[in-house]
Amino acid sequence: MTQGAAVESRGTLASVPNYSFAEAARYLRMPASTVRYWAKGGIVTRPDRPTIRFEQVLHGPPRQRLAFSDLAELMIVRELREQFNVSPQTIRRAQAYVRKTFDQPWYLYDLAVYGRDIFIEHLEPAPIAASRSGQMALAGFLDDVLQRVEIESGVLKRIFPRVAISHTPRPVQISPFVAFGHPTMADTGVKVRAVAFRYDAGEELNDIAADYGVPVTMVKDAISFHVAAA
Repeated sequence: MTQGAAVESRGTLASVPNYSFAEAARYLRMPASTVRYWAKGGIVTRPDRPTIRFEQVLHGPPRQRLAFSDLAELMIVRELREQFNVSPQTIRRAQAYVRKTFDQPWYLYDLAVYGRDIFIEHLEPAPIAASRSGQMALAGFLDDVLQRVEIESGVLKRIFPRVAISHTPRPVQISPFVAFGHPTMADTGVKVRAVAFRYDAGEELNDIAADYGVPVTMVKDAISFHVAAA
């Protein structure tokens, strides 16, 4: 297989709709309703309140199931919303500008935030303000929002979902190329579900860690993630 064919194959795996809204919500520690509205939009009507319309946030057409690429984009949008207080309108402007101007989805670029605007880094002569129709900006004041998303050769490789109480940095990964997209301990291929089952069966943390050649703290984090996502 040529390098180009291998990249295309990896990109295809990232696009397979393997996840339900409920699974995505558990893995990313998000409300299921938020995942559903961001994925396909929706309308909420209540007798005592005005009708609320939620516009879709994810790139592309509305969907009923989510691909790994959708999980990555959901994670990025959540980081932008919760960590940087970026509005959905700003996110949609950035999406539209990148879609019109460049050849890849917006989330495959090195995104950064300054204030409440979204920038694409590493473009000459200066970062592009994607949420301001391509205005230039001074470099050096940008906070990275992609620490939990790994991209290789323009293809989403894996994401590192948050663990509520984490003893090690980025202990859990989700990748379409490992364990059929199930959460695993990072760099091991061992499903967090299998780790949790062994612990529930009465095995000691030290013994589980020794079997997999990982620190005990990573085993604890895997179990914590599984319990939160159950």
